[in-house]
This record gives sequence, C-alpha cells and structure tokens, in this order.
Amino acid sequence: MADESGENVDQGASHYAPGYAEARIGFMEKRRGVTHAAFLLPYLSDQSRVLDCGCGPGTITNDLAACVKGGFVIGIDVNKAQTQRAQRHARDLGIQNAFYIEQNVTALDFSDDSFDVVFSEALLDHVPDTEKAVSEMVRVLRPGGLLALRSPDWSGLAFDPPTESGLFLVEAYKNRIAAAGGHPFMGQQLSVCMGLAGLENIKVSRGQEIHDAPSGFLLAIGEAVLPTSVNRNQANALIAEAQTWAKRPQATIREIWTECVGFKRGS
Repeated sequence: MADESGENVDQGASHYAPGYAEARIGFMEKRRGVTHAAFLLPYLSDQSRVLDCGCGPGTITNDLAACVKGGFVIGIDVNKAQTQRAQRHARDLGIQNAFYIEQNVTALDFSDDSFDVVFSEALLDHVPDTEKAVSEMVRVLRPGGLLALRSPDWSGLAFDPPTESGLFLVEAYKNRIAAAGGHPFMGQQLSVCMGLAGLENIKVSRGQEIHDAPSGFLLAIGEAVLPTSVNRNQANALIAEAQTWAKRPQATIREIWTECVGFKRGS
C-alpha cells in the first residue's frame, strides 16, 4: 500500500487517523525537541539511553540524540516509510547515535530494563490499547527510569477569530480519531495511565501551542478527514473556506497539550 507521497505504508498503521500524506508528514517535520519535548530535556543526561515511541519523521528524535551525545536514541514507528525517512534525516545531519526501527509500541522488541528514558509525543491518542502500550513502555524502562508522555487535548482547541469551517473540520477529525479506535482527549488521561502503570512521582503540566500561520495545520487535518468523507465536494469546500480564513493576518489556532513525567519504581 502506498500513500500520496508514493512511499509504502504499513498496513499495521491503518489505525493512524492523520494518515501519511506528504503535507501531513511535512507538518510533523516542523516539530522539534525544543518545542515539543521541552518538558523532557531537563531530565536528560549526556549518557542517557532513550526510546522514542511513535517517532514519525524523526525531527524530535534527532534533537534528543544531540542532547545525549554519550548515549543514544532509538526511534520506533509502525510505518516503515517513516523510520526510513527519519534515518535519512539523521544521516544527512551527521547524527550517529539515532537509530530507527519499525515496531509497534504494544509489542516492543526490547529486553526489560533497556532504557533510562522512554518518551512519546502525540502517539497514545492514536493507539487503541493504551494500557498495553504504557505497560510496554514501563517494562523496557530500567528501575528508576523516566517515562515522559505528551498528548493534545482537542477539547481545548480554539480559533481566533472563530471560524465555522475550521470547527467543523476539527470535529470531523476528532470523530475520525475515535472511529479508528483512538482517543481525541488523551491529554486528559495521561496521568491516569501513568498511575495505573505503577509509576511514581508523577508530574503533570499543561501548555499551549499557538499556530499563527495555521494553513499547514488545517491542511493536515483536512487531508485526514477527506478520505473518509461521504461528500467530498462539501469537504473540499470546507477545506478551501478554512484556508481562506487562515490567510487572514490575525488568524491563529491555539492547541492545548498535556505533558506528564513519572518514574518507574526502583528495584
């Protein structure tokens, strides 16, 4: 199976609601460690062994690798095309301690206690069995190791100024996530997942991401919604209307994120 970029897509990734269209991947490639993993950075040491679950195109993962020059980072993703793309990025940047492997977070192929840090950003909202996923993340952590999770809370997303077409697309996108077995409000559940997994000293923070050039954000959502739309003409019209709104100089989108860190019990 191939996506719109022509790259092969793993059938096991079919539950991933956003899809793998090139515009969506390009949007994800703009995410960086300093913006989307800032809550994790103070916990890293030069020697840290890090696992990034759901690494996507690897831009965050490569930034983490630069922070642990005496250690390493392994990025996993269910989509082989993503891991291949991420490895190319690392090679182009001259990063030698970032490695990418095709794996499913609910069945990690690593031994117990393999990592000092396990990180995941915007993944659990697309994993039907979140309990199994978090359990696997904890299993591969060493005693005393850190689990760091970050997910959006779509209930807090806001448009300024308001736009009916944008709101409609977001509602359709949330429904798409839920229909694929995901959790559009995962940001509200992260600390509960950590507690059920037996983690200690759990800390929760909430932040916002402001999209003051929101065209890419809306296009990425639109491309996820369009393939499942019953009325494609209506969907295309909504996307076009939302893009017109996005060109307004004052147009912004505020996205709410939840960040959690917790520690595995020591031996």
